[in-house]
Amino acid sequence: MLVDESLSRWFRMTVGNPILPTTFLAFLERIMDEVNGVEGKGIIIQGHSIHHLKFADDVDLLDKDADILQEMLNTLCEDSERYGMCINEGKTKSMTFRRLVQHDDELELKVHGAQVKNVKEFIYLRSKITWDNDCTQEIKRRIQLLVAVYSGFNTIWKDRNITTDVKLKLLTICVFSVLL
Repeated sequence: MLVDESLSRWFRMTVGNPILPTTFLAFLERIMDEVNGVEGKGIIIQGHSIHHLKFADDVDLLDKDADILQEMLNTLCEDSERYGMCINEGKTKSMTFRRLVQHDDELELKVHGAQVKNVKEFIYLRSKITWDNDCTQEIKRRIQLLVAVYSGFNTIWKDRNITTDVKLKLLTICVFSVLL
């Protein structure tokens, strides 16, 4: 592959190169094709079977059965390595969702023989996800973020040389967007 007018090996490209994300996503799609082949996978939401979510380099595997989930994880791991990529064991986590009562029967998923850490909450796409789907922690967290961002603009709010129209635009763009 030609990058910056010199030959380069795969994935040895400079930051900001527009082909890198596209190439990565193409490889990720081929890797996920194999995960799609795992029989009986996924959860049913409004009549549709959903077995994974992807955003950039984040992949979330979904299933009700721990054995199928482990099979999907193994397939993902093996196929990633076939393309020269690997799962970051330190960033890989698992969580069991419950509606009413917290159970101690945690998943025992493994990547390369190492136990995947079970968590009760995590941040995904800027939202706090909890084992019991309780939104109150997320709402409190967003309000705290809002207050912090709003306070960071104190000098602008007090500056009489900045018009109210500009202040309202900053409030909408920089402060209120934290709530979304």
